[in-house]
Amino acid sequence: MEDRRGEVWVGTGAGLNRIAQDATRVERVFLPGANAPGPRVRALAQDHEGFIWVGTDAGLMRLDPSDGTLVVHRHDPASASSLPDDRVQTVYADSARRLWVGTMGGLALYDTESRTFSTMRHARADAWSLPDDFVTSIFEDRGGLIWIGTKSQGLAKWNPRTWSFGYHAPGVGEHLYGDRKSVV
Repeated sequence: MEDRRGEVWVGTGAGLNRIAQDATRVERVFLPGANAPGPRVRALAQDHEGFIWVGTDAGLMRLDPSDGTLVVHRHDPASASSLPDDRVQTVYADSARRLWVGTMGGLALYDTESRTFSTMRHARADAWSLPDDFVTSIFEDRGGLIWIGTKSQGLAKWNPRTWSFGYHAPGVGEHLYGDRKSVV
């Protein structure tokens, strides 16, 4: 990921690296975690304030690139407002300044004021809930809709205007064209 200052951040199975603007220097960035020399980095995003969000297999970390300050967010089974799972798969900063976090245990929306997470999970009794708790990707389209890719149940669409999930993508062999689906 290239940040606003032109530095490149690269996550690996052994941690995080920062490449200088002129590409003459590679710096290893220390991240606390269970695996030495650092946790596996799976996702990177920069938010509207300039913080670098690092999704790892040891939680979500917010790095201030100006001074190196690191804040770690972990799952706490005793707190419903914590990260839903420490195994973060994707992080996305949307145009409305929201931070989305996809984990192996659900989708989380981070509240910067309270520094807490609201978690969305699959609910068997609700056909319009998140289709699968294992979230693999997040993307915002031009209309402001948030698309959530899951590991085994396809795609979901979250509408910020109604604050709800909507259309779930078709299964294998089917494709989306606009708001219709067709089988190929």
